[in-house]
Amino acid sequence: MTESIFEQRWSKKAQKKGWYSVKIIQASKNGMPDRMYLKNGMIFFVEFKAKNGRMKKLQEYRISELRRMSFHVLIIADK
Repeated sequence: MTESIFEQRWSKKAQKKGWYSVKIIQASKNGMPDRMYLKNGMIFFVEFKAKNGRMKKLQEYRISELRRMSFHVLIIADK
């Protein structure tokens, strides 16, 4: 399954549970996670990876940066 389809399926499930899903298409900082989810004052970011997908160094850096700022960041991989 492609990363895009995997991401869309996961996002539909999250939306059914009341999460507001934002696709991060173009950000002022490259390497940002694929999506941001918001609900009841909570925010978390998700980086999706297709089967055998690999993180780029810049993505790893951005995730680390967000976590240092106390944001929750998940990496969800299709297996």
